[in-house]
Amino acid sequence: MKKLRRFFAYRSFWPELETVRRFGETGINTVAVFPSNTCNSLGEPYSKYPPNWLWFDTYDFEPVKRQFDDLLSANPNAEFLVMLDLNSPLWLTRQLYAVNGDSYSNLSEAISIPRWREATGNYCDALVDFLEEHYGSRIRAYIPACGSTDEWMDLCDGGAGKYKSERYRAWCREKGLPVPDDVPARSRRGRFGFENVLRDPATDAESIRYWRFTSSLVCDTIREFADRVRKRCGREIELGVFYGYILELGGDWVKKGHLAYQELLASGSIDFLISPGTYEHRKIGDGGGFMVPMGTVRRFGRNYLHECDQRTHCFNPNLSRAVRLEFQHWQDEAEDIAGMRREMALSLIHHTSLWWFDMWGGYYQSPAVFDNLARMKELWDRYSGDDSPGRAEIALVVDPDGAALVNDEAAGADRFHRDLCHLLNRVGAPSASTTCLNQARRKNTNFWYSPPSSN
Repeated sequence: MKKLRRFFAYRSFWPELETVRRFGETGINTVAVFPSNTCNSLGEPYSKYPPNWLWFDTYDFEPVKRQFDDLLSANPNAEFLVMLDLNSPLWLTRQLYAVNGDSYSNLSEAISIPRWREATGNYCDALVDFLEEHYGSRIRAYIPACGSTDEWMDLCDGGAGKYKSERYRAWCREKGLPVPDDVPARSRRGRFGFENVLRDPATDAESIRYWRFTSSLVCDTIREFADRVRKRCGREIELGVFYGYILELGGDWVKKGHLAYQELLASGSIDFLISPGTYEHRKIGDGGGFMVPMGTVRRFGRNYLHECDQRTHCFNPNLSRAVRLEFQHWQDEAEDIAGMRREMALSLIHHTSLWWFDMWGGYYQSPAVFDNLARMKELWDRYSGDDSPGRAEIALVVDPDGAALVNDEAAGADRFHRDLCHLLNRVGAPSASTTCLNQARRKNTNFWYSPPSSN
C-alpha cells in the first residue's frame, strides 16, 4: 500500500493573495485551488474568476491559468490541491431542465442522466489535461467535487425522474432484488411520523432499499470520476473527496447519499476523505471533532483531511454588497489561537492532513496568529510523520446499515451521534470512532447490499 502524504495547507474561495504570501512566509506552501463555474447556496459565485466551462465541449481555460498564476505570484513555491468543480453550470441546468439536471440541488437525478455524465466527463478530462500540461509538476492531489456545497450531498429528497428510475431498477436487478415498476412513493419512503424513530425493516423494506441505492449511486459516481482523473494523469497522484459524514448529518444522512463510505474506501478509487470539523463542538471549551469515523478510514488504509473552517473573531461575513452571514465564531485573538491549536492537535493525534479554510477572507490577520501558524508548522514538520498506534480507550461504533433504518423525521434524529460525540469530548478518556462490520460481511466485499430480510 502506498505511503500517503499528510498535507498542511491553506484554502480560500477567493484570491486572498496577501494571505497566501503570508502563509508562504511561515513555510505553508500547499494551497487548495478551486476553478469554479457555479454558485453557492445563496446564489453567489464561488469564484472571483470568470467561468471556464462555456458550453458543451467548449472551454476557456484562460481564467484558470490566471487563477493559478496569481497564486504563484503570491508564493512562487506553491504546490496545489485542486478541487474539480463538476457541478452543472447554469447553462447546463437549463439545457437539462426537463430531467432535473442541476447537480447542486438534484445530485442523484443529474448523475443518472447520460447527457450530464458525458458532458461533465468531457469537461473533467479537458480541465485535467490543461492543468497537467501547465501545472502538473506542482499538483499533489485532485478533489472531484459535486452536489450540494460541492460535498456530494444529495438534496432531491428521493425524487426520481426517468433516468434515475431506470438506474434504480438496474441496481435492483444487479443485486438480485425484486425489480419494481417505479421508485417508492413519497408516502412510503419519507412519511413515517415524528413518533417512529426507526423504520421497520420488514414493512419498510422497499423504502430502505431505495435509500441505500441513493448512497450507492453517489458512491459509484465518485469512483467513476476519481478513476477517470487518475487514468488521465498517468502518474502517481492522490485523489480526495468530501464524503462519509455519518457523525454529523443526523437522521438526514439517509437522504444525503453519504452512507456508502465503506464501499468507497474499499474500492481504492480515492486516497483520502475530507470533511469540515464538526459544527456542533466548535466553541472554546468544546472538543472539536470529525464528521467521518476515523477508525474506519484507517482500517481501509486511507487518509483523512481535516478542514478547519472554524470562524475566527475577524472572519469576513460579507459575500456581496447584499449578502451578510452571521456564524458562530471565536470571540477574540486569544480564542483564535487556542482554537487553532486544538484543531491541529486533533490532526496530529489522529494522523490526518489539515487545511485552514479562509472562506471569504479575513480569518487570519494578526501578527500573533501568524506567529502561531509558524510555530504550528514547525511542530507539524516534526510530528506529522508519526504513525504510532492510537491510545483510544472508548470506541464510538457507527453502522451505516443501521443508519438507513433511522427515520430522519423523528424527534431527535438529528442528535443521533452528535450528543454522544459531545459527551465523549468531556469524559476525560481518549476515544475514537469506527464502523460496525460483522464477520460475515467482512468476508464479503458486497457488504453494503444485504437483502432486506437480513437486516
